[in-house]
Amino acid sequence: MAGFHHGTMRFERPYLKIENDIPVFEENDAYIENYDRIASDHLEGLRRTGSNPFMSEKQIQQTIQSVQDLVRAHVAPGSRLLDVGIGLGGLMATLTEYERYGLEIAMPYLQECKKLVPNLCLSRIENAPFESSFFDAIVTVDVLEHVLQLDRAMQQIDRMLKPGGYIIVDVPNEERLDSYLPSESVYDYVHVRGFSLSGLRLLFQRIWGYEYIAHQFSGWLLNSFDNLKLCIPEGTGPVQDILNSEEAQVPELDGLRSLRHYDQDRLSRDLVFLRDRHPDLARKLFHHILRPVELTSVFRKPLSAR
Repeated sequence: MAGFHHGTMRFERPYLKIENDIPVFEENDAYIENYDRIASDHLEGLRRTGSNPFMSEKQIQQTIQSVQDLVRAHVAPGSRLLDVGIGLGGLMATLTEYERYGLEIAMPYLQECKKLVPNLCLSRIENAPFESSFFDAIVTVDVLEHVLQLDRAMQQIDRMLKPGGYIIVDVPNEERLDSYLPSESVYDYVHVRGFSLSGLRLLFQRIWGYEYIAHQFSGWLLNSFDNLKLCIPEGTGPVQDILNSEEAQVPELDGLRSLRHYDQDRLSRDLVFLRDRHPDLARKLFHHILRPVELTSVFRKPLSAR
């Protein structure tokens, strides 16, 4: 049933309460408390050090710029724009030519974001409360890798977006997920899946029938060696043992055996030196030997249902 309002926001169902002028649609549970903790740790890190404790500030700014460029390239000024997982509102802060809305699960973020974006609510994406076909465009940045029920989240995104509307979605690009396993992560819920360009296109095009419009990468940053396209065996270990074995002493393997003189540790040191001492050269080289950290893609919802 439609007809529930708060300011310019229109919802399909009533909110549970209003907190700090923000409609709340969710009861507290372990998942929400987990993200309240993450948000509080994030904000405390910002207050203490002036920088994000979870991500490189350079990467954050590159991602924001990439998404904003694609929004402005495809979404007309004056359009109604929703940021799903708005966080602190940095992405939407300067998109003032749009009618801006935000959905977020963590109240600590919403309390800060309220200073930048007026139309906010607290809800899981899977339970998004806005009216159907309410938005001309939707953006979501570093969010889909977090949701527990991806299909349900996609249903809600599709429902809220007008036919012919655009979604601009940013995700980590081909991210390794080892650090998010229960034995490794300090939080109960963080990233629960990974994405590639082909995987994201299959999700939106094949499963949901959207039209692929464009994509771009950002963040060729040497903050971690997990995104190196090059992989050289360690100086000692099973690979070197095999190459040094008697049966491997054939001319065709001479090139591989030469790697014993240049291992992953040496490569890492050389790349850090290049990054710190010759940044212009590093930028050129890193585009070829590093996987970019973030992937931003644009899709358009079909004008009629399939």
